[in-house]
Amino acid sequence: MAVTMKKKAPTQKFQNLKTKWLDFLMFTNPSERNNALLFEYYADEFAHRPRRFYNFIHLLYSYLKTSRTESTKKIVASRYIDVLSPLCQKFGFYEEKKILDSFAFKIIKPEKYKIINKNLISYKRKSKKLIEKINHKFEKLLKSHKFKVEISGRYKTTYSIYKKLKLKQRDEIQSLGDIFAFRIIVQKNSEEDCFKVLNLLHNTFNPLPERFKDYISIPKINGYQSLHTGLNEVASQLDLPVEVQIRTKAMEEFAEKGAAAHWLYSKAKLSRILTEKEKKLIQHFYASERSSKIYFFSYNGDLYKLEQGSSVLDFAYRIHTNFGNKLKAIFVNERPQEINYKIKEGDKIKIILSKKQEATREWLQYTQNKNTRKNILYATRNHK
Repeated sequence: MAVTMKKKAPTQKFQNLKTKWLDFLMFTNPSERNNALLFEYYADEFAHRPRRFYNFIHLLYSYLKTSRTESTKKIVASRYIDVLSPLCQKFGFYEEKKILDSFAFKIIKPEKYKIINKNLISYKRKSKKLIEKINHKFEKLLKSHKFKVEISGRYKTTYSIYKKLKLKQRDEIQSLGDIFAFRIIVQKNSEEDCFKVLNLLHNTFNPLPERFKDYISIPKINGYQSLHTGLNEVASQLDLPVEVQIRTKAMEEFAEKGAAAHWLYSKAKLSRILTEKEKKLIQHFYASERSSKIYFFSYNGDLYKLEQGSSVLDFAYRIHTNFGNKLKAIFVNERPQEINYKIKEGDKIKIILSKKQEATREWLQYTQNKNTRKNILYATRNHK
């Protein structure tokens, strides 16, 4: 049965916040620099409130499903892929990420999605018996060595296949060796048993050293732990390597939900009590203080950040010294403002310059920024 994302009933306050977050998503001009800054903005916005991000991505999914404006849907879907999908990974909302990734990909590149999805369905049908045969071989081998395990597996999503094909510059999904990965879950929560299972598989089959990754000894930054390996000569009729992941039951649950997700599910009494490792990771979300920066836009959609309390004069000098020195007028959200206007989050600012304009020492009262003051003092050094 397909997994669906449940809708939440948002409050009016959350609706207002959602509007602000969507505005940031849609107004920001897509570029590598802006994407990095937008990611930073959302990470700061949600770091102490993972539930808000959880609710926001559910509302985003609902928006993409119900919006009738195709051009807007494509913009939102594209911005989600560039910025919010990596943030889902950071927060550990893996299931939500998987659903939204594929849905957004379908909107952005419908023809690519259709081709890959069709090939994936065909691959699943053709490989079903072979996967069952390999699964049985693993079960028999591990049982004969007294290991209590659960063996399952998962196909890559359409979007992850698309990314892999693009990275490897290939066209056929059959050319990828890890469309399906076996997952061996060691029932005894023992890291040592994970390595014993790994050694058994490596001794029985032909391991590929370049496919081996030890995320147990050195976990990923988000806390993910597992052993990954690739094996050849597992089945006679298979000329591609078999991908295998080995982890404990606790590691599997963490991998499926992630730190922030565990926090939410445990609060809702839908999950087990958090482990010490998960508590430490969640504390990491709260450890850093909320940023003192204010995020706002230039009129053409470039994203900027300055210290709280910064004026539009600071912004002009932030762009370039000549922008500050020649600042004639300011428009904020299409309305004229004085140069002492204090920037608010999400403001859209347009700077008007004049060749005749010169900086004056009066401007010093409109800023506390050291660089701005330094530039004004230099520009007015010959003023009496």
